[in-house]
Amino acid sequence: MQAGLIFHHLGYATRSIEQSLETFAFLGYLPQRIEEDEVNHARLALLVREGSPDIELVEGLGDDSPVKSMLDKNGVCPYHVCYEADAFDAVIAGFRKHGFSLLFRPRPAVLFDGRRICYLYHKNMGLVELLERRGDGGRLTGDG
Repeated sequence: MQAGLIFHHLGYATRSIEQSLETFAFLGYLPQRIEEDEVNHARLALLVREGSPDIELVEGLGDDSPVKSMLDKNGVCPYHVCYEADAFDAVIAGFRKHGFSLLFRPRPAVLFDGRRICYLYHKNMGLVELLERRGDGGRLTGDG
């Protein structure tokens, strides 16, 4: 079992944050933040509802966004689960040791106040986003 993980949110790919906001509002979710993140090629909204997991809506920026190909194939859909990680770099190493592929080196995310994120993929699970827990000072060195 990978220690130091806390469930953070479920991510949905969407063509339009505004249209999805209306539907999630019906379920009681309200937007906490909406941001444009050019580094990660996405427009993002974090939705909250008391007593429920948070939802992140991800709208791709431009035709080269990875979200666009997912939407073309599946339409609006959940596509990743996010865990906040203590000892961020050590957790990444643990995932890689268990067969997960790192899709990109950790980088800052606007929606999460510059904390680092990365995505990992496993054929038996799909996409996992890791979010650096506040206060984590560890940094990747070398190739990661």
